[in-house]
Amino acid sequence: MECIIEGLRINYDVYGKGPSVVFLHGWGMNGTTFFDLANNLCEKYQVYTIDLPGFGKSDLLKALDISEVCSIIHEFVEQNKIIKPTLICHSYGGRIGMMYASRYETSGLVLISSPGLKKKLSLVKKMNIVIYKLAKKININLPFGSSDYKNANEVLKKMLVKTVNYDLRQEMTKINTPTIILAGENDKVVLLSEEERINKYIKNSKLIVIKGASHFPYLERKREVSLIIMAFLEGIM
Repeated sequence: MECIIEGLRINYDVYGKGPSVVFLHGWGMNGTTFFDLANNLCEKYQVYTIDLPGFGKSDLLKALDISEVCSIIHEFVEQNKIIKPTLICHSYGGRIGMMYASRYETSGLVLISSPGLKKKLSLVKKMNIVIYKLAKKININLPFGSSDYKNANEVLKKMLVKTVNYDLRQEMTKINTPTIILAGENDKVVLLSEEERINKYIKNSKLIVIKGASHFPYLERKREVSLIIMAFLEGIM
């Protein structure tokens, strides 16, 4: 299915009936990444899996910041007449979910391997950024940056820079909805220390460490994560 929001075609799927659950995927992914988890929930809930702007089959015309993507998700919620959704988010989707929950009414928030704090750059990284920008001015592309950055087109590169440079701690302190934070014990992308800090910023949040998992607990520990989320939903909806 698709809808038009702010001139963008947004692709999504919807399953089941009941209280609404909206999934927000990570960077470079799309809504289908949640297929198994959504399938487990759709017997009791109406589940929406969205391709975020620029991913899957959804459009992207310019580099959007987190606030702009959040507004698009809110318009999606309004168009579909969803009342107080529970958001289940992974990684990049968690950034959007945190901003959404700080602005709009939600029933609950599930953050899976989700960052949100701007990292302090080391002197070496600062120097690399200066060198990269100087090289780019004379049309030399140096192999700096994360794999997400290297694999992105120019619009998505700008969008990624906007995303990682936005610190969400003020938004975190405004979140009042029940929240669980699922962290992979061996996650090298979003370290457990960052998840612990996020847990302190968000009131009514509970941190759950998934043993042996890395950055994709919902794929690596499907049954365990599914049971945790189902128990959470039972308690709030």
